[in-house]
Amino acid sequence: MPYQKIADVSFYYELFGEKKNQFTLVFIAGYTGDINLWRPIAESMASDCQVLIFDNQGIGKTKDSGLPLTVEAMAANIKSLMDSLSLENPIIAGFAMGCGIAQKLAHDYPESIRKLILLSPVMKFNETAQKNCESLCNLRETGDLATYCDLVYETVFGVDFKRSITQEQFRTAFMPALEACPQKIADQRRQLAALKAFDSSTWAKDIHIPAVIISPVEDQFSLNSESQVLGQAIRSNGTEVSFISIEKSGHGILSEQLDVVKEIFSQYCLDP
Repeated sequence: MPYQKIADVSFYYELFGEKKNQFTLVFIAGYTGDINLWRPIAESMASDCQVLIFDNQGIGKTKDSGLPLTVEAMAANIKSLMDSLSLENPIIAGFAMGCGIAQKLAHDYPESIRKLILLSPVMKFNETAQKNCESLCNLRETGDLATYCDLVYETVFGVDFKRSITQEQFRTAFMPALEACPQKIADQRRQLAALKAFDSSTWAKDIHIPAVIISPVEDQFSLNSESQVLGQAIRSNGTEVSFISIEKSGHGILSEQLDVVKEIFSQYCLDP
């Protein structure tokens, strides 16, 4: 299995596809997301470019010291991971908290990033989003996985998804994956602390990397209006920002509107 040692982190990663058009696509998952979060889109893009997916710190097969996590530290370690793999001028794609890491990469290493694709991004996670993430962590700690499933169903998905599957059906389908969760509770807590502390409101305006922002209209964790504010901040310095609102989807967009997101990636990644 491929591992790369970066300081006190042993990253588990997969690098595949062919490097065409001189670019690589790097996917960064968000809170509680492992290497598989982006896999469907990563695999669909592999015929057009080189693709990197990996388990971030605090989840899956990646191992580190167990010390507190910050978005800043995770961004620095991911930059070192990209350098160690000789990935030049990549497109960085982030989801939710992964967008925070992507923002930090673009801000701190502008000469090293070609473009940003941000799915459900914010400058700071609002109080409701933080409380929902905290509740998920608490429910895992107490072992109340049924209520965990119900909270995911209620807060992560949009109206159309809930019309297609009942809460009971979702609980039955989701429970095995939750029981086999690739994240220790202590590591979920570490990621949660990083999510809560993230705030780019004072420096997002200094990002000069062209960005595509994809925002589900029904997202309860990263509100569409909050994503728009981020886009306006980046655009304020003259940087090109494309903003795409996705109807009929909540925060679970990679399940709810996967084909739509794939099409957006194909369009914006292959643009010169």
